[in-house]
Amino acid sequence: MPQGKGTYGSKVGRPPAKKKATPKAKPAAKRARSMPLNAKQAKAAIQTLRNDAGAKTYRKNKAKAKAKKK
Repeated sequence: MPQGKGTYGSKVGRPPAKKKATPKAKPAAKRARSMPLNAKQAKAAIQTLRNDAGAKTYRKNKAKAKAKKK
């Protein structure tokens, strides 16, 4: 340990505390479309919702319906 006046705090000891990172603000959620969809967009939107809700079940049921048609 160094000898002398005023050396303890300036020469030895803990390093200065690290600054904490400020959390970033989350982006605002996108609002739903207020304009009407055309037929193609509506089909795509419905299909996306179906895929999200249960793609496997939907595909299974669609395959059964297709098999019945034949």
